[in-house]
Parts: sequence; structure tokens; C-alpha cells
Amino acid sequence: AFERLINNKIDFAFYPSVENDKNLPIEIKKQDVFKFKNAVFLNIKHPLAKKKKINKEDISKYEFLLRDKYTFYNTNNALIVKPSNIKFENSNSHMILGLVKEKLGFGIGDEIYENENKFANQEILFKNIDYLAPKMFYSLFRLKNMRMKAATLFFINELYYYFLC
Repeated sequence: AFERLINNKIDFAFYPSVENDKNLPIEIKKQDVFKFKNAVFLNIKHPLAKKKKINKEDISKYEFLLRDKYTFYNTNNALIVKPSNIKFENSNSHMILGLVKEKLGFGIGDEIYENENKFANQEILFKNIDYLAPKMFYSLFRLKNMRMKAATLFFINELYYYFLC
């Protein structure tokens, strides 16, 4: 997305990001729009489901459903995880949740997964692990000193309205 922004192929990008991102090109301006909580989601029969507070050592003992690509930060930088023997490149929250439901491992995501799936499956438990991982945001990225188009400005204002309401 950064390359496409710099080459004027897109007007802005809206992605998850970590606080104090050190890999940001100097041409790009980042605005954090919405902070979200990191969460681990697991089957209600998973051994970690019974623990009140999960620590890094707990997480390292069980298989983690890791996407090889399409992740915005390397979970292993914050948590030492034991990757599942299931390898896949791309997926979505529904795919990960399906594998968790079948007791094939646990996943890490954010509370938005929980909000999307709260009533869909009573076999999956979400536990906040914000205290173990970097602060995460949905952030808006755009070129510095670029005048925004009216439609872009409208869309950005709608993003802020959606997440702040």
C-alpha cells in the first residue's frame, strides 16, 4: 500500500498497525483512528479457556493458527508461539474461527473478531491479551502535503464517524 501511495495509485490506505511503527516511509503520514484490543480465541474446551489470565509461557505450549502471509505484524515479535502444522497463506477470521471450533489450535486477532462472531458460535471463547502484545490500531495512511479529493475526505470522515460512534 505504501508503494502505491507514493506512486499516486491510491489516495489513502486503511490498515491495522502497531504503535510507533518504525517502518513508515518518510513520505507517509499515519493517523491512528481506532485502537483495538488483542485477543486470543480458542475453543471452550481448550486448556487455556479455564485460565483467568494467560501469559506468554501458556501460549507457547499450544498450536497457534498462523497465516504465513497477509499479517500486518509478526506475532512472534511479541509472543513466542508454537506454529500449527496447518500451513496456509491467506485466510479470514471465519476460516480461523472454524479451525478453532474444530480444536485444531488457537488464533490471535482482535476484539473485532469477537464482535463479528459473538452470537455465531458459542463454542469459541475470546480472551483479552492486550497486556502481552503491542498496542494495535486501525490507522489511516496517506501522503504528507497532499491535498485530498472531496470524495476521499468524505470517506475518511465516515471512517472516523463509524469508529468513534
